[in-house]
Amino acid sequence: MVTLQSGADVCFRHVAQAERLFERVKGLLGKKEFPVGHVMWFRPCASIHTFFMRFCIDVVFLSQDLVVTDVRMGVKPWRVVIGARGSHSVLEAQTGWMDPALITIGMPFVLADY
Repeated sequence: MVTLQSGADVCFRHVAQAERLFERVKGLLGKKEFPVGHVMWFRPCASIHTFFMRFCIDVVFLSQDLVVTDVRMGVKPWRVVIGARGSHSVLEAQTGWMDPALITIGMPFVLADY
């Protein structure tokens, strides 16, 4: 687990990383829910699908240098989402706990140790 923050604000404290092929393919499939405050970080990844998902998700696309390139809220199951140009990784969280007003395109993140 890692933490992502923007400036002094910790935005994502519980970030599970999916970097290996199997981890990226499995992702959140099979889960009935994802804990509040937790996100899954897929990298590299510039597009996602929600086939076989059991809940809606919020999606944040990041560039290689961790700048927000696209935000999609409330993505329903059985959808395909392609990130904006320059997207290199994706954060996924269960819909409902991420405040869209706090995550904006162009916002930079940094990795933090907690």
